[in-house]
Amino acid sequence: MLKDSQWQALAAVYPTLETLPAGTTLFEPGTPCPGLAWLAAGSNRVSKLSESGRKLLLYRVYPGDTCVVTTGCSA
Repeated sequence: MLKDSQWQALAAVYPTLETLPAGTTLFEPGTPCPGLAWLAAGSNRVSKLSESGRKLLLYRVYPGDTCVVTTGCSA
């Protein structure tokens, strides 16, 4: 988990902070990625639809973590 000073350093580089309601989809395959995402509170599920249409949970993101899917995104 990141310390307050580390969050402040990140906020200086990535100044956008959003509070999203539970269940919000951040982006989907084929849509633009909003940029590098760091989670400050709560948790996020990263999932993918299988060819049969079944939702597969890939991993969860927790406070202090970043979503590896967004590391290749540009804001």
